[in-house]
Amino acid sequence: MGQPAPRTRTGDRDGRPANAEQLVAALHPFADIQNRVELGQWVDQTLALATSDRVPPPHTFALGACWAYAAENTSRGDELLGRGTEIAAGSFDDPGSLMCLTMTVRRQQKDTERLEESRAVFMQVEEIASRIDLDQEWWVLMELADHARYGHPESEAAHVNRLVEASERLRIPTLMASADLEQGWAIEVEDRSDLTRALSFYARARSIARDSSDLMCESEAMRGIARATVSHEPASARAACREALLNLYDIRYWLGVRRVMETIALHLVGVEQFTDASVLLGNLEAHHSAWGAERIMGFRERALLATRQQPGAAECMARGAAMDRHEIVEYALIALDM
Repeated sequence: MGQPAPRTRTGDRDGRPANAEQLVAALHPFADIQNRVELGQWVDQTLALATSDRVPPPHTFALGACWAYAAENTSRGDELLGRGTEIAAGSFDDPGSLMCLTMTVRRQQKDTERLEESRAVFMQVEEIASRIDLDQEWWVLMELADHARYGHPESEAAHVNRLVEASERLRIPTLMASADLEQGWAIEVEDRSDLTRALSFYARARSIARDSSDLMCESEAMRGIARATVSHEPASARAACREALLNLYDIRYWLGVRRVMETIALHLVGVEQFTDASVLLGNLEAHHSAWGAERIMGFRERALLATRQQPGAAECMARGAAMDRHEIVEYALIALDM
């Protein structure tokens, strides 16, 4: 047998930051679909190679911000995103710099006082997207459809249609799964009488993602299945919620865990497990603002409305607020096993 391959370091001690930047950029797509948050540490080490004579490109800062947000280090994410945007100096035509812009839209959409600002940046992304090769930079299609969902519904259908067309033509698994996720979501919002069709889109997205080892899309599909099942097939909701939570927790996708907790809370209300629902809601209210599809569907608000008038609700919510994220997951799984 030959000699083992030498270990690859994020950067060289003799100062070759460009190699490190290329490495983390090349690894990002794989790390993204697998939620391998350790890539964030590698990006941080790459950024540390900067000197006064050579500053990393905006793309590297955008990658650092992406993984900082994934690790729930919001202040660090904002710092890196701001630095990348500053270095781009208003020129976002290259895909790496454009990532700074798409991330800015997402951050602004979470702040109700910045929605108009978000709209202007979103339109800038649309304009840049019209001038780049989207067959090569197909991730932009996914970003546009997703951003339109949360802040620009007037353009959502057009962006979803373009995403679907590209997925059918390019046959890239992540693109195909994302297109199915968006179509399932559109049905949830626009035609709730046809949730069976939404579930079929989510099931297909799950199958495609599983076959291609896209853990993030698979988890998002299972979250969609849980959400639609709670509304459409309450008798099957418990199993769907439990499976989605286990999957999301297994890859430590905490944002998805919190979102599916809103679905679980609504399910528990539906089966009159008000105490358990109150504990989950107490944790969510104390630590996490509502965001995502579940917020748009009003899941948390509906569950809170049903639980707050129950005896002992305040005490149960305080109990949930005191739990850490691992404890609340364990509590939810036990509640779903009852």
